[in-house]
Amino acid sequence: MLLGLIGNPVSMSWSDMLFNTIFRLEDSENLYLSANVAPETVPSVLNIKLCPFDAFNVTAPYKETVLLSIPDRMPAVWKIGSANLVVKNRESFLAHNTDYYGFLETLRKNHVSLDGKDIAICGTGGVARTALYSILTECSPQSIHILSRNPATALKRFSGTSMFSGIKVQGYDDESDFDVIVNCTSLGMKRDDSSPVERDRFRKGSVAIDLTYQNPVTELMRNATGKGGRGINGREMFFSQAMETYRIVFGQYPEKEIFRKAEEVVIEWAEKRSP
Repeated sequence: MLLGLIGNPVSMSWSDMLFNTIFRLEDSENLYLSANVAPETVPSVLNIKLCPFDAFNVTAPYKETVLLSIPDRMPAVWKIGSANLVVKNRESFLAHNTDYYGFLETLRKNHVSLDGKDIAICGTGGVARTALYSILTECSPQSIHILSRNPATALKRFSGTSMFSGIKVQGYDDESDFDVIVNCTSLGMKRDDSSPVERDRFRKGSVAIDLTYQNPVTELMRNATGKGGRGINGREMFFSQAMETYRIVFGQYPEKEIFRKAEEVVIEWAEKRSP
């Protein structure tokens, strides 16, 4: 099978390294390719007759826009409005969201409860929508705030759906502080990236969940630990959603030992090339 990733850019992704390592350890003939796709060529990729992939992951900025061309979607995708996996059938595509699973696994494996907490989500893209949906369906927070550089525009993106009613949308310069801050922006992918929010936005003992995974510790995470809290990066989410992608595509999870070895290879490789 030919699997892939589309986005713009895709150079920071670990997906091709992870899946191709798994395939090598399995001694399979499967292949995973990452494609940097310009916006004007996305329709060609989503043409069932032209698409070379049997299945492909989707990263920024196309997690929402691919749905404009894919009417067949798993139930959660309809509610989230974002997809990160597209599986090719004979006559059509089917859109999935494995980020949902990955985010919940991040909470579970790090023993983070969001019940009764004041939560801020940084960003308004596909990952932010997934994190928001996950929290609303599986947790009981005290409040949820969407932090945006353009609150008026962001408010329109989250209005009109009863599930999202009551969500507060505000700018980054608002003086509120929070128990949990979830970073769904690209800040943190590079070692010298700043944090989307300053340290004073964290309460004592707060938790920072940075869904970027390229660096083990980001400035956002340091801001949380500086207030006596915890910092969690996005690696658990990345590997968990990848495992779920494998299950959907191949009908079963990869062997645990093979996946564990692949994780080790990828992290060692990534540390050598970390930006």
